[in-house]
This record gives sequence, structure tokens and C-alpha cells, in this order.
Amino acid sequence: MASTPWDKALVKFQAGDFDEAVAILERAVAQAEKARGVDHPDFAQACAHLAELQTALGDQDAAITAMRRAVAAHMPGPPGQRDHVGYLLQLGELLRESGEVDEAEEVQREGLAAREALFGAGQPGHAVGQVALAEVLIDQNALPEAAGLLEAALQALWKLGHPAVARALALRALCIKAIEGEKTECFQPLGALPAELFLDTVQQAITLVDRGHPGPTLALLQELEGRVSERQPGALRDLYGAIAEAAELSGEGLAAVAALLELEALAPHPSDRVEVLIRLAQIQAEVQPAQAEVTWARALAAAELLLHPELLVTTRRCAGEWLAEQGRAAEAEPLLRGAVELARAEELYEALARSLISLGIFLRDDPSAARVLLEEGIARLPPGDDQLEDAQAALDAVRPQDDEDEDEDAADEDEADEDAADEDAADEGQTP
Repeated sequence: MASTPWDKALVKFQAGDFDEAVAILERAVAQAEKARGVDHPDFAQACAHLAELQTALGDQDAAITAMRRAVAAHMPGPPGQRDHVGYLLQLGELLRESGEVDEAEEVQREGLAAREALFGAGQPGHAVGQVALAEVLIDQNALPEAAGLLEAALQALWKLGHPAVARALALRALCIKAIEGEKTECFQPLGALPAELFLDTVQQAITLVDRGHPGPTLALLQELEGRVSERQPGALRDLYGAIAEAAELSGEGLAAVAALLELEALAPHPSDRVEVLIRLAQIQAEVQPAQAEVTWARALAAAELLLHPELLVTTRRCAGEWLAEQGRAAEAEPLLRGAVELARAEELYEALARSLISLGIFLRDDPSAARVLLEEGIARLPPGDDQLEDAQAALDAVRPQDDEDEDEDAADEDEADEDAADEDAADEGQTP
């Protein structure tokens, strides 16, 4: 039975009642402030719990606001100081993930100084702060300082088998590849790690793909391949997926193809294999055009055999788009229309939106038909979708000029009506 506000909020969160989950923790913050004051551990913890929930919900701004309140609490004694440095680390990480790297660096430096005073230099509690500061410095491309912090942190963490070793090793490897060159070996200590820490290090390395250093990241992931194959072959699927992504980001199309071919062989289910084939064909279209056609044929054949309508819609749409780009309209159109028909029949609304847009763009030489398809597709897209801007541009290109003029006139009329309403309101508020 849920007892604390945090427990109750988790129950609501797991049930999908996100608003109530937030409301429970907001009430807990208000109650702690009223009963204990803003410098009490209960208040700071309530704020930290609210920040954690807001982070899970993707509301970074609200999470940062809540965590700032936790950090601002002045809690006396060693227990309060330990809580404080923990909240500083969390705030710094939230700021870093939100792109506020300058403030994140300030917060993590403050936290590191507080950790040195609390735990002593060279102690694990201090080393955790060094790793956190190194995270920010890597995002700022201050790699030599980050590398120094990570070397120092590993000296304290390694002998204890501390869980933070995995993150420190992965970040250190990135720094080595970026500073000393991508051929420099960076994972020499891995052989001495127990299996659990080894696997965690691999997973931490995989998370570096989107950290802004794709070349060095690709190199360190490729270095891991042999070690993972020998010690943790079950992790190869994740590793090859990351290698393919890092290779794409680095412009190394052939390396991405090689990783995806390995990934296809490891696919545990036919639907996973089709997803890999789609991605493989899209990359081959850039670097191995002759092979792309073969891969699209394989993907279509495999997708037709699956009881997975959404994946079949995606495969038809993507293959149709590729054929259209090759100027093979007679082959592309049946696939694009088939994607729309299947998505509509199966009520796959988001897949239908994308298929409508693809078919609308394909039929742009028939503006009236294209317009109907594009308008429906745009109306079905989720707000803020990545495809929305391109779809709107395609619609604007096929809309008659008269319609655009009417839209502009309507917008002008709305603006004029608003101005008139403002003037009326101002007149009513004037005194004689």
C-alpha cells in the first residue's frame, strides 16, 4: 500500500495519471514548507522528488526549478551536507542535459569543492564529483581538463569496484580517442573488470553516441567489438546499433553498412530484421546504390510475410520514396498507395499521416490530388512532429495562389479585429 507522497505519486505515474502524480508531489512540497520550512531536509527531499518526476515526464524546466529549491535549502550537519552535494550534482546534470552548459559547469565546480571539503580529496565521494564535472567539460570540448579529472577519479574508484567506474572509463576513452587519435587504445583496463562492471562500461560507452564527438565515439565503440564478442556476446546487438549510428553521424557510410549487416544477422525476430533492412537500405542508397535495390526487395519480401501491418506500411512507404527518387514512378506509386490503403484500413493514424504526406509529395505534379493528401496528412501529424515543416512546405508549393491570398487576407482581418477590440477596450477604460 502506498504510504509516502513519493509512493503515491509513483502509483499514479505508473497508471498514466501524470497530472495527479505531479499534484501529489507539489502538495508534498507545500506541506513540507509549511510544516518544516525551506531549510529542512524534508522540504529539500520533496523538491528533489518533484524534480525527478518532472524529469521523467520530460519537463526539464520544471525539474530544474524544483531542483534549484532543493539546492537552496541550508541544511546543517554532515547529513545535510551530503544531501546538498547530491542535489548540486543532480541540478548540474539537469542543466547540462538542457544545454545550459556554462551554468552546469559552475554548479558542478561548486559541488566538487563542497565534496572535497566534506569527503576529502581522493575519496570516492569526491571522485563522483570529478566525473560529473568531466561530463560538462566534454560537452564544452575542454577535453584535456576532463581527461585529468577522469584519471584522478579512476584512481579512487577502481580499487573499490565503485559503480561510477563504468561511466568514468567510457568518458576517459572518449577523451583519449579525441585527444591522442582514434587509433590509440583506450580500454586497456577492461580485462580486469568483473562481468557486471564490464557490461555497464559497454552500455555507458553506447550512450556517448549523441554527445557531439561522433568520430572518436565510433573509434572507441569499434575497439570494444572484439572484447564484447569474447566476454559479453549478448551485448553485441546494442553495440552494433550504436556503431551504425555513430558511423552515420561521422559520415562513415560503409562502416554503418558493415555494422547493420552484423545487426541483421543477430536480429532476434523477423520484425527486428525488417527494421534493420530498412535502415540498411537507406544508408546503402547513399554509399552502395546498387546494393540498395536488393536490400529494399529483401525488406519488402520479409515485411509482406509478417503479421505486422504498421511495419509493412513503413516498408512500403520508404521503398516507394526511394523508387520515386530514382525516377521509377511506375514502381513507386503502387507502393505509396498501398501504404496509405493499409494504414487507413488498419486505423494506424500516425503511419497514415506519414504515408499520405509521402503520396502527396509524389503526386505534386497533380496539385489538386496532392493538396487533398497533404492537408489530411498534416492534420493527422502530432503537434511539433519533425515532418511537419517539410509537409507544410510541400503543401504551400501545390496550393493555388488564390488560396494563399485568402489565408493572408483572413489573417489580416483577424489582426484588424484584434486591434479594433483593443481600441474599444481602451476607450471603455478611459474616464471623461
